Amino acid sequence: MAHPSIASRRLLINHKFSLTADKKTIFAYLSAYWESRGFKLYLDDKVDDTLCGTRGSYFANFTSFDSTKLISSISLQCADDGEVNTTMVVDLSGQILTSWNQLDLELEQVLCQRAFTGLPEPAALRQYRQSHALANVMWVLTLGLITNVMPAAWRTLLDDVNPSTNSPVLRFLEPGTY
Repeated sequence: MAHPSIASRRLLINHKFSLTADKKTIFAYLSAYWESRGFKLYLDDKVDDTLCGTRGSYFANFTSFDSTKLISSISLQCADDGEVNTTMVVDLSGQILTSWNQLDLELEQVLCQRAFTGLPEPAALRQYRQSHALANVMWVLTLGLITNVMPAAWRTLLDDVNPSTNSPVLRFLEPGTY
């Protein structure tokens, strides 16, 4: 993904997948999962069957190495047939979006679906998180001289943990949109 200009500091993440359950069960699960990820959710009174929410703070945007602490908004829609559409916008003000951060945001989407299906969290995910934490420490200790670039081997992790063929789609928003 091309690096955004300073003007386009928002990242749009779309993810569509299907769950096999009634809508009430799906919404209860989605609420629990995304609230555990730091979102404060509410039902959108203007759009039926839509949960919306926000998380993060400006302080976190300028100090955190954890992409789940960044200012984000989310919209979760569920159709009668169990099709779920997740739309997240992440504010990247004060951040350098690394390949690690990008994969974290994609994994967050995929792990939502994976947990619903009852699949266990793979051991490789724990190793990935440890590698990411070490990369952050090295980047800070060397004042960025050791780059925070994720090894290519981790790029396959998303495919390995994704229970479907639908992967999240990420793109930078143009200034003034959304």
